[in-house]
Amino acid sequence: MLDIKEIKGIGTKNLSLLNKLGINNIYDLINYYPFRYNILKRSDINSLNQDDPIIIDGVVENVPNLFYFKKSLNKMQFRFNIGTNLLNVIIFNRAFLKNKLLPNTEITVIGKYDKIHNTIVASDIRFSLLNEEKIEPVYHTTYGLNSKKINTFIVETLKTKPLLKSYLPDYLEEKYNFLDYEQSIINVHIPNNIDLLKKARNRLKYEELFLFMLKMNYLKLNNKKQIGLKRNIDYDEIQKFINNLPFKLTTDQIRCVEDIYNDLVDEKRMNRLLQGDVGSGKTIVAIISMYINYLSGYQSALMAPTEVLAIQHYENVTKIFKDYNIKVGLLTGNLKTKEKKEIHNKLSNGEIDIIIGTHALITEDVNYYNLGLVITDEQ
Repeated sequence: MLDIKEIKGIGTKNLSLLNKLGINNIYDLINYYPFRYNILKRSDINSLNQDDPIIIDGVVENVPNLFYFKKSLNKMQFRFNIGTNLLNVIIFNRAFLKNKLLPNTEITVIGKYDKIHNTIVASDIRFSLLNEEKIEPVYHTTYGLNSKKINTFIVETLKTKPLLKSYLPDYLEEKYNFLDYEQSIINVHIPNNIDLLKKARNRLKYEELFLFMLKMNYLKLNNKKQIGLKRNIDYDEIQKFINNLPFKLTTDQIRCVEDIYNDLVDEKRMNRLLQGDVGSGKTIVAIISMYINYLSGYQSALMAPTEVLAIQHYENVTKIFKDYNIKVGLLTGNLKTKEKKEIHNKLSNGEIDIIIGTHALITEDVNYYNLGLVITDEQ
């Protein structure tokens, strides 16, 4: 495999910046897809209204005037001939472009059209004419590495003709009449046609989903071979708990609880995804699952993405279990050192039955006494 450092323009500094984006080799680079596209098409100035976006090409008429307000703030202004009109262009903080904006220089200006004052407040200037519609890929960037440079590196990589291997079976490519994998990669990074770009993106999205499902099914099959914690709990105990709730469960919630109960009392390891809209009642299903685990003599951990949500879960769980001898704890990154240490000690000696928190639950200094169920609340 070609070393990424052999690609034209990728030196030590740019390689370090690419690494920040998770790009470590040429295949990471090729598979670093644009997150959106700019369609650069010449605007019809006669049809534009005040403050409409504008993309238009022409030539510079005069040496730009440069004004400094502060050391870090400047304004450049020049006249711009588009053939049918003579416009004013204003652009901020582009003083470094002045020496390139010589009279008769052909440029494309992108910005907002101030029709009243016959002026374009520019956001960008390109040093070429817009002879035809262009599709410009836009990538997620990091400081010091812009989208254009990333695209240049990808284009240079594709010129080396790297081995591009599709993971889709032939029958699926034929069934859905997908664009060739290599052509899809080229068109997603170097788009010249909207229709081909759509076909390329559809093909790559399908392959990404296919690989995801393949991995998930592999894990699922492999998980069936894993021995879990066999629990011996009478469902009548669970039913009593459900009956004592201050509200009635829906049919879907009951079905989910029954499926989870069957998994927990089985000797195979459980790995489930509970999916539902906001307010659909996922939390109570999680709470009942932790109750089943508690009756089995094991600890439960519920991890939330934010401290606010963790506190909300802690309050809800504490309220539900107020009449039960179940010890619930809260662990977040913002706790004081003394409070964290106390929680850590209680977790390790079994004094906490259910712990709720953020990613602080999975730090190296957290040890569980007999953890039996882990629930993550993530989007």
